[in-house]
Amino acid sequence: MGSIVYHYTDTQAFAGILEKAALWATDFRYLNDSRELRYAWNPFVAKLRRLSKEPGEYSEAYKAQLKALELMNMADLMKFDDSMFVACFTELRDAVSQWSRYGANGHGIALGFDSEAIRAVNVPYFHHNPKGQLTAMTALTAVSDYNYERQPFTWNGYLQAVGYGDEHRDGVVDDLIEHVETIGEKNGVGSFNLKVGNSVFQTHALVHRLPLVKDAAFEDEQEHRITITEHFGGRSLMQFKALSTLDAPFSDFAQGALETLDVRFRPGGPTMFKPYVVLPFDHAALVEVVTGPAIKHQLVEATVRRMLDRNGFRDTEIEASGLPYQT
Repeated sequence: MGSIVYHYTDTQAFAGILEKAALWATDFRYLNDSRELRYAWNPFVAKLRRLSKEPGEYSEAYKAQLKALELMNMADLMKFDDSMFVACFTELRDAVSQWSRYGANGHGIALGFDSEAIRAVNVPYFHHNPKGQLTAMTALTAVSDYNYERQPFTWNGYLQAVGYGDEHRDGVVDDLIEHVETIGEKNGVGSFNLKVGNSVFQTHALVHRLPLVKDAAFEDEQEHRITITEHFGGRSLMQFKALSTLDAPFSDFAQGALETLDVRFRPGGPTMFKPYVVLPFDHAALVEVVTGPAIKHQLVEATVRRMLDRNGFRDTEIEASGLPYQT
């Protein structure tokens, strides 16, 4: 068993998590602090622009990446259509800051997960046709030496620790620049069209790092996140549109069904609705629940125990918050 990470939530969401044995991951553009998107992305784009104007052996790669961002309308990530979905956890087991921000002001629940058991959660992908229907993607899987079966195709959402502060952000920006150099290669190696096409294909990989770096003001949250990308391989409508503007062979890839997560929408917030996806987890991964410090009724533990047992979580332990928290 690994360390325990905690997901704070309200009682309604807690009931749904137990019934489905699944968490919700939210489009990271709809999280509480939209500045997260810009914290590493804006310095990255600014550095690309600066480097593209300076002499150097990768200036063509920088220019190609900037062209890819232009074709995909990605300079502002609020307009980009291949999002990252995020489920948030903390190392803090019973903290006032977490109860007040995420645990219904002390009236909610903190779910404690074995970090090793949710290190990589399997999430299904679907063919998404133009009329909105989803068809499960499948893959041939070996079930014995000579026997193969078609099974649902899944991809992993990974649990990783969040890094904080300008120093960590600058390291992420440097890593993204290095990725651009690897994809674009040195000046004179391949045509500019080739560099742009390769950059379009790989741009989604740059976005993967963004949810894992935050301003130092949030360091007290000691956060970990499961992240997963909306479109498999980054093949979104914006990618198709960008590829269609390029010569063959890239324009040949600007077609076909989208391969996506099952994105759903729940009411809430200034955007009216928030996109989310379902992350199934193994029952054994939920090892503890902590009831909020504002909940004092004598039947709370017995009721939560019944809920856990009813939904197959008989080995999950229950503890009451030890905080003297008043609301």
